[in-house]
Amino acid sequence: MRSRGDLYFRHEIDRNPSASDAGTIKACATMVTWHEDTEDSETTFSFTLSAEDVIERQGLANKIQELDELFMEAAFPQEDNLLLLTQEAYHCFIELISSRDYSRDCAMSLWFTFRVWRPPPPLPPSVDEFEEDDDDDDDDDDEATNSNIPIRAASKLAVKSLTKKIYNKGDSLAIDSCTICLEEFKNGVNVVELPCGHEFDDACIAHWFETDHICPLCRFELPREHH
Repeated sequence: MRSRGDLYFRHEIDRNPSASDAGTIKACATMVTWHEDTEDSETTFSFTLSAEDVIERQGLANKIQELDELFMEAAFPQEDNLLLLTQEAYHCFIELISSRDYSRDCAMSLWFTFRVWRPPPPLPPSVDEFEEDDDDDDDDDDEATNSNIPIRAASKLAVKSLTKKIYNKGDSLAIDSCTICLEEFKNGVNVVELPCGHEFDDACIAHWFETDHICPLCRFELPREHH
């Protein structure tokens, strides 16, 4: 019998973090679905937790539940094996923060990769089925075409899960200005970091993802909003 899902997990602990990173746990979760007839499909989410949230367990449990919802919005197969994988990720979290290697004043980065087998898509309609719809009535065709127009806005849950940090001029950010509004970051403003590494002003990137789901600087895609 084919294995229907796997979880790959690694972590790094920074014992000398910057002041803004101390006591934080940054996680990056990537979902990969596959089957024999097509290339792998991949989507990545990232989020940041405080040490207090994780040690109290409830904050972590809420984030794992949110991860399930993000995967569901991205149309990944919500089967028992996937739910088992996210629960396994939860236990990896708990085991790690309970070990002697971890302390609240350090910074930790986690990477989860969920690999789930997806059944092949259904075959396209046969020629006979098309001929049956040859009734000079385009209403059905127009309705099908309109329903397939992609919605480009990013998922609200995916945007909410993005990593945020407070800008400090002394910190080593990759850039010191927002490439959307072209204004320099000011001390104390919220800066959002995408999983691809690009950073933007919080308000600018939130407004951007209301009408688009692709990073302004590269081809990284967030899940799209489903209606």
